[in-house]
Amino acid sequence: MKTPMPGLASKILLICALLPAGAQLTRAAVAAESEAAISATIAADSVDVQHVMDAYREAVISHDGARLAALFLPQGSAWLNVLSDEAYALAKAKSPDAVKVRLGSYADFARLVSTAKGTFNPTHSHLQMSSDGTIASVYFDFVFLIDGKEQNRGSEAWQLVKGSEGWRIAAISYSSHPRP
Repeated sequence: MKTPMPGLASKILLICALLPAGAQLTRAAVAAESEAAISATIAADSVDVQHVMDAYREAVISHDGARLAALFLPQGSAWLNVLSDEAYALAKAKSPDAVKVRLGSYADFARLVSTAKGTFNPTHSHLQMSSDGTIASVYFDFVFLIDGKEQNRGSEAWQLVKGSEGWRIAAISYSSHPRP
């Protein structure tokens, strides 16, 4: 029986030693590609969330309650209006039954948008968005104008979910500092 050539044995040992390192490099490359794909998806989803925000604003301005309602998750959406301490004190002075946290609904707001005669203009600033591609949160400051006059201002937080129909608003909560 012949013994393997010394050069062949060392090549086999070298290959055996390099295989795990190559596999690790391949795993690292696949992980980097996967990470890049996830980042690209999240970036695209951020654009889609911005489109939802733009559609919301356009629906309010155009008094399109049906379009506005379609932006919300039809079941389980929450709508919370929290009065600032100052606004709550003023409300309590007018009515002892006033509440600081008011539960509303997107359907009520959509009805208001559809039936109001005034010109609405919600403005958003200082936008902060976070998403993993499946859920998203948006936080921003707002000023709500009616007929060009400020009626309310505060901060607003949206929770969005990406379902089979795309992004939908699951919850809105906002602080309220209405003009007296």
